[in-house]
Amino acid sequence: MRTGCKALMLIGIMWTLPAGLPIIPNCLQGEYVFQLRATNENGDWGDVREMEIIIEPPFWATWWAYFIYVLLAILFMVSSEAVIA
Repeated sequence: MRTGCKALMLIGIMWTLPAGLPIIPNCLQGEYVFQLRATNENGDWGDVREMEIIIEPPFWATWWAYFIYVLLAILFMVSSEAVIA
């Protein structure tokens, strides 16, 4: 009995035949399409399955984090002026 194979692809990257779970490092934020193909016990390749993946930016690179950074900078400037005066 033959064990099934699988082939994975993240659109824009070549098909790979992984030995274990796929690890795709350094993906930038954005929308990706993950594709998977697998073989049955006879070795016949099945249809390609797709899954959309959305990678959000880290919390320190979101619009609300930048807003907090600006707010803290303003508060720092105001408080340092009060100390000087």
